[in-house]
Amino acid sequence: MKSIFLLALTISFTRLISLSMPLVDIVMLSNYNSDQLASYIIGSQLPQLFLVISMGLLVGINIIIPKNMNLQTNTVSNILLYASLISFFSIAILLPLDFLFNTKSEIGVKDILSSGLPFIIIYFSASSILEASGRQNTVLILALIASTLNPMLNYILLNYTNAWFQESYSISISTSIIRFLLMSGSLYMIYKHVYKGNNIASPEKYVPQLKELFRIGLPEAFSRGLFCLSIVFLSFYISNTKPDNYIALFGMSLNILNTLSVFFIGIAISLTIKIGQFKTKENYQITNALTLSIKTNMPFIIFFILIGIFSTTFIAKLYTGTSSVLFIDFKNLVPYCIAVIILDSIAINLTAILRVYNDAKYPPLMKMASFVFISIPLSIYLLDDYSILGVLYAFLIGHAVAIFVLCLKLLTHITAGYSPPTSDCNKIIKSNV
Repeated sequence: MKSIFLLALTISFTRLISLSMPLVDIVMLSNYNSDQLASYIIGSQLPQLFLVISMGLLVGINIIIPKNMNLQTNTVSNILLYASLISFFSIAILLPLDFLFNTKSEIGVKDILSSGLPFIIIYFSASSILEASGRQNTVLILALIASTLNPMLNYILLNYTNAWFQESYSISISTSIIRFLLMSGSLYMIYKHVYKGNNIASPEKYVPQLKELFRIGLPEAFSRGLFCLSIVFLSFYISNTKPDNYIALFGMSLNILNTLSVFFIGIAISLTIKIGQFKTKENYQITNALTLSIKTNMPFIIFFILIGIFSTTFIAKLYTGTSSVLFIDFKNLVPYCIAVIILDSIAINLTAILRVYNDAKYPPLMKMASFVFISIPLSIYLLDDYSILGVLYAFLIGHAVAIFVLCLKLLTHITAGYSPPTSDCNKIIKSNV
């Protein structure tokens, strides 16, 4: 219990640090040129969407690694090849999409960030390998170093390259350089801890494992991509039909949801790793995994409930600054943001448990469907009467429906006495041992 709690904290803080870097980029750019900020935000949307989809395709890494530690060099080779293929197809699709943008600045930002996309995709795959093999502290150190270098590099490029580049290009180049350094550091650590002294295996021997990674990740990638598109649609709807304070409040609410939810994503990843390391059929029973999930999540849930009760004023002041009107409205939204995070965390962990037990296809699609077909339409319906609070009501209802359906799915496995899954990929691997 203690080990999984520490693992969850380490992974969560690593992702929180990684999430803070784009926020630093936006804050620094906004202090230099607000017009360039708009170009950067618009130009970065498509690369960010492809990054989210790629992250979904990589979720199987934390399942594959713990189950195949005896073939680690082969498994790592497969994963890095898989990440490289995702990178290649992402660039091939992104670079020709200039016609979707209105200005040269937006196209330039899109092209620079698209060119740097393979660095972050390979870094995330490499960091997942390190985390799943017990080297999460190494990933945390790399993230801390990158987060320290990020504002320094931003400052240098913004102040000393403005004669050659627009500010939005400078930030995009800085982002790509930081991503390259992260990729290089993580690959070096993999070489040091995995490949050094071992034969580097040819990935072709275990091509079925690539198919297994894709099978696990495809539903998650599809659901994450559609989720992002739904958020973009709702953002455009609010900005085009409501006063400016609506989109400001919605943006701040989304930022809280995205920032704090990384703790529960960290728990889900740590659960995936630990459950994948279960050795006996008795330990592998799905009820044991569910009990472990509840015990690990409860301290975090209690902590966030206390934040929602006692820290609303501080959080609202942190986001709104001197705007007294936004402060009052946003202070009322913070407890509901916390409630959405808690319900979302339950859905995330149920999905993670089911994914480990070879049920990777339907749980993320169920979660996505409840958001797209319940939360989004209900948000638009409630927006007129309840402002952004209506959007949070809709999110709560959508997450509640998702949890109900996922619990029914989990119940079918429990009643069936579900035992350790053996995928086609693992059968092939075991036959080669």
